[in-house]
Amino acid sequence: MFDLSDTVCAVASGQDAQRSIVRVTGDRALSWCGSLLRDPIELTRNGLVLTQVAAAEDLWIDAAVYVFLAPKSYTGQTLIELHVTAPSVLIHALLDRLLSLGIRQAGPGEFTARAYLNGKIDLAQAEAVNDVISGTNSLQLAAAERLLSGSLSKRIQQLQADLLDLMSLLEAGMDFSEDDIEFVTRDQAQDRVRSILTGMQQLLDQSQRNETLAHLPSVGIAGVPNAGKSSLFNALLGQDRSVVSNKHKTTRDVLAHRFGLPGGDCVLFDCAGLIQRPDHVLDQLAQQAAVESLRHCHLVLFCADVTKSDWAEDLAVFDLIPECPVTVVPTKIDLLVPDRRMTQVALLKSAFNKPAHPVSSLTREHLEDLTTLMDQILFESQTAAQGPDMTLLTARHRHMLSQAIESMQDAEELLSHGMDDVACMTLRATYQSLGHVEQHVDEQVLATIFSRFCIGK
Repeated sequence: MFDLSDTVCAVASGQDAQRSIVRVTGDRALSWCGSLLRDPIELTRNGLVLTQVAAAEDLWIDAAVYVFLAPKSYTGQTLIELHVTAPSVLIHALLDRLLSLGIRQAGPGEFTARAYLNGKIDLAQAEAVNDVISGTNSLQLAAAERLLSGSLSKRIQQLQADLLDLMSLLEAGMDFSEDDIEFVTRDQAQDRVRSILTGMQQLLDQSQRNETLAHLPSVGIAGVPNAGKSSLFNALLGQDRSVVSNKHKTTRDVLAHRFGLPGGDCVLFDCAGLIQRPDHVLDQLAQQAAVESLRHCHLVLFCADVTKSDWAEDLAVFDLIPECPVTVVPTKIDLLVPDRRMTQVALLKSAFNKPAHPVSSLTREHLEDLTTLMDQILFESQTAAQGPDMTLLTARHRHMLSQAIESMQDAEELLSHGMDDVACMTLRATYQSLGHVEQHVDEQVLATIFSRFCIGK
């Protein structure tokens, strides 16, 4: 799958990065990269060389060359990083120059795969690299960083050590059964099985699935027509993404846009205005789409025009909002003088019997307070609930751990019926299932894992 004998290269920086990084690793990385540098590299240990690199014939660009000699590098092989500030066309020219020397283009995740295959990191840590890169919120990033630090591997190793200890006691008891020597009583063995099983279940329950963490939370903006939904949507995004008009029913579809908060990204939805009794087929379809979108939201911002004297229509459609956290947002506060504004907001809060967070989309007054509230609801409360020891688990981790839990449950049942020999076989199967989290993985599984990576990582 991965040929460790050749030298590979790739651009490791993102497309929008101010500084581009070209990464080269392999036995011939130093000599081949050195042939393109104006100054010779004569390092006996890891170091930095400020020089120029030939992106093309007679075309030199300034470069900071970081040299990591084997085995003290990320990949375990000599690793060269060329840091240059240049247009993308020159970066591609430099990459072509490296390829012309005989260096191969690295595949997705090949640098991390080499780190794993050369024993620099275990497989759980290797998978965490991709999760750190693709993290979309602080919770996911923290959980992925704990996985990268080896927290999962340490917990798995402790569970395996407990299993080995229990198996040795049970097998020793069977070996000396004729001498009436008991190394562990049946009750003690069952207690230890339950203790190990509890540890496995806690690891599974207290961890976040990668798919769940990677999924962006969603915020829906709802309300009656002309309540200021689209204006709030545009104000939050800082661009005119949704059409704003004094005419009713301007928004017919559900508009969505990625929105960044301090704790991470979310998806912001602008829904069609909710109507108490839509009588036109287009209005009915628009309302169905809006309600369906709101059904999957993690938070709903319900806009209500603070200048109105009666919110009966708003209260009627408020009941259409699915069960989820809802924040009432009095809009258009810029149209009222301060005293009148305070009175209207108080009346609106009383009518809805909900906390209200007034904003002006036009002047952006209190808009920052609203985004702070969104961040708290979507991320801060979630982070507190998850706790400081949360470790990210991929679907593969969860599958292996679930298999181990099933085997442990079988072992507990076998011990209760006095079938110690079969229970030991089942415990050994549990041990092997745990081992698959970070070792004994075939090439097909490895190929699947690293195919999700970016090229250059």
